[in-house]
Amino acid sequence: MRLRTALVIVAMLWTGSATRGQDSAVDRTPDRVDRLRQWLDAVEQHEPGAADDALLRVGSWDRMTLWRVWIDAGTIVSLIRDPKALIFYAPIEPEPFSGALHVQDSRSIKSRIISYGWNDVKRLQLIAKEVLDRGGEDRMLKRGASLHADIVMREAGQSLTPDPLRQPRSSSIMLFLADGQQTGLDDASVHWEMGRRLLDKVRPKTSRRLGPDPGADETVRLWYLAATAYMQAVEQLDAWHIDRAVQLFPGDPEILFLAACGRETFSSAQIQSVLASMTLSRDLFNLIGDEADELRKAERLFRESLERNPKQIEARIRLGRVLGRRGRHQDAIAELRRATMETENRLLQYYGQMFLGTEAAALDLTDEARRAYERAAGLYPDAQSPHLAIGALAGRTGDRAGALAAIQPVLTGDDPLLSDDPWWSYYTAQARDLVGIVEALHEAVQKAPQ
Repeated sequence: MRLRTALVIVAMLWTGSATRGQDSAVDRTPDRVDRLRQWLDAVEQHEPGAADDALLRVGSWDRMTLWRVWIDAGTIVSLIRDPKALIFYAPIEPEPFSGALHVQDSRSIKSRIISYGWNDVKRLQLIAKEVLDRGGEDRMLKRGASLHADIVMREAGQSLTPDPLRQPRSSSIMLFLADGQQTGLDDASVHWEMGRRLLDKVRPKTSRRLGPDPGADETVRLWYLAATAYMQAVEQLDAWHIDRAVQLFPGDPEILFLAACGRETFSSAQIQSVLASMTLSRDLFNLIGDEADELRKAERLFRESLERNPKQIEARIRLGRVLGRRGRHQDAIAELRRATMETENRLLQYYGQMFLGTEAAALDLTDEARRAYERAAGLYPDAQSPHLAIGALAGRTGDRAGALAAIQPVLTGDDPLLSDDPWWSYYTAQARDLVGIVEALHEAVQKAPQ
C-alpha cells in the first residue's frame, strides 16, 4: 500500500584525483560565460514558487551544464569578495556533482585552477558588478538555490522515471523502491545538490567569519527545512542532505526533528529490506547504517530536538516509538504517557495511543494496552489498525471470541482508503506543514535586498 519511494545513496568512489574528462569539460566548453548569464537571468526572472519560463528553461539543463554554472557562479562570488582576484579555483571531482564534497574536513578537498581566458575574466568582472548592484552575491546564491528547489518541487527537471537497465552516470544514486523492493536506478536530483552547493558559499553580513557561514543565515535554514520536508513528504530519502542540515544548524529544533524522522525512516523494514537485497554493493556507500544504528541516531536527534524545544510533542511521541523499537519499553511508556497528556491534536493522539498500546502490551500491561487502542479507534473510526491491534491483544490472552469481535469491523467494512488510517502515512506525516514552510522560504527570498 506504499507509494514509490526514492532513496538517495552516495557511492563513495572518489579517489582524490580528477579524470582527464573533467579537465576537458572545464577548459574547452564554449560560451560558458553566456550560459552563466542565462542562469543569472533565470534567477532574476523566476517568481519563487511559480512554474514559469525561467524555471522550465533551467530545469531542462543537464548535470554537466549545471556543474559548469555552479563553478562560474563561484567565480562571481570570488570576484565580489575580492575584486582584484585573477586566479580562480574549482574542486577536483571524479565527475560533475559527485559525492566528493560530502566530507567533514574541507581541507581534504583538492582544487585546480580554472583556465579562463582573459576576455572571459573581463566579462565575468562585468557580471560580478551587475550582481553586486542587484543586491550582492548572497542574494544571487539564495535566489539560485530557491530556483533549483522549485524545479524539483514543481517537477520541472529531468524525468525521475526509473530505468532498471541503465547504469547511473553519477556516484550519487537514486534508488527507487516499491513495496520493499528495488525497482530501478537513476542519478540523484542534481538540483538539490546545486542548491546545497550554492548555499555553502553564503556569508551573511552579520557573520564574523572570514569565509562562508551559511549556518548563520535564516533563509538558508528555511531552504533546508523546506527541502527536507519536501523530500520526506514524497519519500525521496537522502542521508547526506540530512547530515548537512544538522552540520549547519546543530541547535535548531525543527532541523533536528526532521533529521530524526529521516533516520527513523532509514531504520524501517521497508528501507532495510531493500538495502539488504539491493543489486548495488553495500560497500559502495556509508551514509545509511543498519536498523540498530539508525534507531540510535534517531533517538539522539529526537532528544536533542526536545532539549531545545520540550513542547515539541510530536518529537516526544516519535522518541517513544524509537525507544520501544530499541527494546526499552518502560522508557517508551514514560515518554508516550507524558506526550498524550500534553496534546489534544487528533493525529498526534492517535499515534501516541497506538504506540502506547504497543509498549504496554510488550510489558503485559494488557488493560492499559486495550484502553490505548480503544482510544485510538475512537479518534479514527474508519481506521483498521486499532481493531487489528485489539484483536491481536485478545488473541495473546486466549480470548478468541474477543479477537474475532475486535476485527469484525475490518472483515465486514468497505475497502479501506489510505486516508482512513494515519498509520499508513506515519513516515510522511511529519511533513504535513510543508506548504507553510515553503511559503516562508519564498517570502524570505522575495524580501532579499534589491
